Amino acid sequence: ACAQAETLQQRDNQVQVHQAGARGIRRQLLQGLAHLYPNARAARPLYDNLFAPVTRNAIHAASQDRELIHAVYNGMTVVAEAAQKVAQARDIPFIWTPLAHTHAPEGTAWSSPRFRRLYQRADALVAMTEYERDWLIRHGARPSRTHVCPVGPLLDDRADPASFRALHAIGQAPIVLFLGRHAETKGYRQLVQATQAIWSQYPNVRFVFAGPQTQASQDFFNQWHDPRIIKIEYLSESDKNSALAACDMLCVPSTQESLGVTYLEAWHYAKPVIGADIDVLRSVIAHGEDGLLTAQTPAGISAAINTLLADADLRHRMGKAGQAKSRDRYDWNRLAADMANLYATTLGHKSGQQEMI
Repeated sequence: ACAQAETLQQRDNQVQVHQAGARGIRRQLLQGLAHLYPNARAARPLYDNLFAPVTRNAIHAASQDRELIHAVYNGMTVVAEAAQKVAQARDIPFIWTPLAHTHAPEGTAWSSPRFRRLYQRADALVAMTEYERDWLIRHGARPSRTHVCPVGPLLDDRADPASFRALHAIGQAPIVLFLGRHAETKGYRQLVQATQAIWSQYPNVRFVFAGPQTQASQDFFNQWHDPRIIKIEYLSESDKNSALAACDMLCVPSTQESLGVTYLEAWHYAKPVIGADIDVLRSVIAHGEDGLLTAQTPAGISAAINTLLADADLRHRMGKAGQAKSRDRYDWNRLAADMANLYATTLGHKSGQQEMI
């Protein structure tokens, strides 16, 4: 995406958006390296070296009248490094949200030397959960500069569950919803493999897999031809809301998450959730209260789904508990105020340091 991006400016409601893109021969080289980037480690330093000046110049131009720079990890470490260098050059605070996935092998990804340097250099780090905060501190982040400030559900309340069911010929059958990109770590394979054990008890259940597919997921789903498995690759915002409102539960047994916004979105509509039993999700989903945590195996997933299908009252209680948690802990007004306070505090610390110098 970075190699294909055009340079442009546009407005998103009240926000000015600057999109950075390479030009000329640099753009052509980046496009060639982009195909190698996912699987050829040797290509990554070359790509980063070519792209670093593009993003650094764009951040420098966009931050001329700004008091701080807040980078959110987007899969490109070089972008966060460029943001940190620009902030350092301009002597303004650098805040970073790394969105840590903590199950990568030690010394790689979020525990690699590049990430550890950014943890040390950041004037403030933003974690999505208390678990992530503790993990970041164990990997070099300074406790006094590491804060928890998650995000909330991204919804617009344009929901029409009846139309969603009619469009996909679901009728009144129970719906198990998988929502998200079909990455291998998300557990879509294991969920499909769990369907037989579920259908043996509840043959009318529909499984809706909504979200962008990969070549691997397309190849996998091509092996399954049951009409009770419904795939929807592209959803509008209103369609996403309708799917969440229509489903009986959300099941995304992902083993790599920094928070799991999709669970918050399901709770918004008072739906129980099923997630993988991993450290970070134990700090988000209260097992047995607002959802269930299970091993990412067909047997574990089918047992969790059958538990919820068997008890409508349990689904209702868990969904309502999740809805209350979402409103209390993940309210956007509260989160925005917390972030504003973090900005003010970080600016104050930076100003105090400058006065001491």
